[in-house]
Amino acid sequence: MLSKILDVLPLITLGLVAVVHAVFAFKEIFDWEGSAVKVIGMTPEDARASAPVGRNQGLSNGFLAAGAAWSFAAWWLGGPSAGRPPATFFATCVLIAGLFGWATFRKNGFLIKQALPGFAALVAAWLQIIIGVK
Repeated sequence: MLSKILDVLPLITLGLVAVVHAVFAFKEIFDWEGSAVKVIGMTPEDARASAPVGRNQGLSNGFLAAGAAWSFAAWWLGGPSAGRPPATFFATCVLIAGLFGWATFRKNGFLIKQALPGFAALVAAWLQIIIGVK
């Protein structure tokens, strides 16, 4: 039973990271001004002025979503030996991005919505080896 859970856990966490970052990318690219006001507390004027930077940030989140989706597909199709390397890289990138976002803006949402899922995906990718199940 534990082995089955550990087989599926990386797919669940990578899928979550991919979906969450696809949403981040969409909102930052297409609705930066509304998102910046609501999520990080910018004034509407600052959000308007920073829109090009926000859209670029959205593109970066799109790459994180694509990387998590690639890791998911590699794991699904090729197993842990194919999925673990990209999962490790992209989950670490997501974790660092969440920690940096929190350090920059001091908003706990970066920890909860970005760093925590990245950390969960990273742990899930290595959990079988850490506890010695496979």
